[in-house]
Amino acid sequence: VAVDGYELSVTEEQTLIRASNLRGFIYGAETIAKLLQNGLLPVCEIADHPAMPWRGAHLMIPSRENIPFFKRVIKYILSPMGYNFIILQISAGMEFKRHPEINEAYVTAARKGREGIWPPFPHDCVADGQFITQEETRELVAYCRSLGIEVIPEVQSLGHVQFMTIAHPEIAELAEDAPRYDPNAVDARE
Repeated sequence: VAVDGYELSVTEEQTLIRASNLRGFIYGAETIAKLLQNGLLPVCEIADHPAMPWRGAHLMIPSRENIPFFKRVIKYILSPMGYNFIILQISAGMEFKRHPEINEAYVTAARKGREGIWPPFPHDCVADGQFITQEETRELVAYCRSLGIEVIPEVQSLGHVQFMTIAHPEIAELAEDAPRYDPNAVDARE
């Protein structure tokens, strides 16, 4: 059986899935679910495997309120379609235990951007401008893996770290005449 592939054999007496790995088994089980009509399976032989080794999507870490929706997307869309990885954009959407000021500044900047007090904050859609705990993140990763989907964390770098520089302006490279961050002022930087 090919990598991530399966062989399905349905006879009058039994149904067998032979798979190369967990993903192959999941794909075989998904095929059974699609074939099932009124509690019956048609007699058939199917051998299938994905055409490409990498099948993925780029998602943003969800807000706490959207974790159930995120899980439904994984379970009912990505896994049945044969995706085997997601790139999960983290930014400040996950709790930084050793630097909580990053999360706090991100939440404030996202809120002020949405209220029109500041210009829209970059990547404020990550976790809907909030953040989830490290434990919630671990649980999401475990859930994805249980459905055969690996998670590749995407942590922004270089020009995409406003979530860090808003909390630590001393690490930002700004023009000499650029305004400095003042949590009580309008942030005019784009």
